[in-house]
Amino acid sequence: MKMQTNEHRLKMSTEKIKHFYFTVTVSLSCFFLLLLFYGWYTLRKRRNQSLTQQSIASFRRRTNNEPRSNRGSNTSSNFDKHFQQSLLLNSRI
Repeated sequence: MKMQTNEHRLKMSTEKIKHFYFTVTVSLSCFFLLLLFYGWYTLRKRRNQSLTQQSIASFRRRTNNEPRSNRGSNTSSNFDKHFQQSLLLNSRI
């Protein structure tokens, strides 16, 4: 009788260990999947921001006629000049 209870205890303890390892494995898998998703999301967000900044910079380069090296704090004035010129051209047409 005593032997059966020891075997039963051993069987139950191995079941508990298996359940524990299963729980730890599933928890770590979920954690790493969340970490992977978070990394993908932040990289995507940064890439979209840099693309937006690049498109703004290319728009400014197209609107400013001077080279990039000569640009300083007067970029807004150059943009205003270009905008006024385009308004004048549109009003003549």
